[in-house]
Amino acid sequence: MRVTKAVLAPDLDLALAEGRYTGSGDAWLHTGPVKIFSDGALGSHTCLMHEPLAGSTHGHGVAVTEEAELRDLLARSASAGLAVATHAIGDRANELVLDAYQWLAEQVSSGVLPASPLVHRTEHAQHLAVEDVRRFAALGVVPSMQPLHATADFELAERLMGDRPMASYAWRSLIDAGATLAFGSDAPVEPPSPLGGIHAAVTRQRPDGRPDGGWQPQEHLSVGEAITGFTTGAAHAAGMGHLTGEIRPGMFADFTVLREDPFAVAPSDLPHIPVAGVITGGRVRHWV
Repeated sequence: MRVTKAVLAPDLDLALAEGRYTGSGDAWLHTGPVKIFSDGALGSHTCLMHEPLAGSTHGHGVAVTEEAELRDLLARSASAGLAVATHAIGDRANELVLDAYQWLAEQVSSGVLPASPLVHRTEHAQHLAVEDVRRFAALGVVPSMQPLHATADFELAERLMGDRPMASYAWRSLIDAGATLAFGSDAPVEPPSPLGGIHAAVTRQRPDGRPDGGWQPQEHLSVGEAITGFTTGAAHAAGMGHLTGEIRPGMFADFTVLREDPFAVAPSDLPHIPVAGVITGGRVRHWV
């Protein structure tokens, strides 16, 4: 198993003292991004919103990291060769995080901070103001998203946000705007199965078929787009696109073998495709 280990923001000083940077380590365990939290979560009513959630006692939500501190963390991390992954759920949090990434880009373009090939990302990017969708591609920021969040949370999202204009779990809109999506599971919050995530991305439904026709089906993806999110998209977000995410000469030769073709089965069968085996580093690690 290959592990990309994030550095929590409170541990940044220690990581800097140890000389760690994104990609440092070895082929099996290496340093990933600095993980920053900008707000809370939808379920706890603590995600930071422009308008309060219905019935919430938390007002507009909780700003876990204020703007000045967020900029300081970005500057210190990027200057040391550490990419940043910033948790943002609510539309106001996502706007503030994009503003901070834009500020960072301006610091680089003006020569205040050094240029680097680091890939920064927003973790979750669940609820966006419509006008912020295009900013991800413009800034080169990766929306790192979890398809199972949409199917797990759609009833809660409808109850708390009603019909306010919002780009929620807006995979199609982000891709159409030129963003590179990275997909994951957020395990243990959701099950870790990539096949379950692919099913959610393609159908916008739970495995039991709810809701009929999919939730906000205009945001669904094709099977190929969903697989890309879990492979090349995830590798790009981790700064490992030159090493993994594809099967071709010079890559790690990490891949999963399935018993059925995900492009051929019915969408409802995607989460049930049997896994034949797992190859890591060109060696069979698991086979059934």
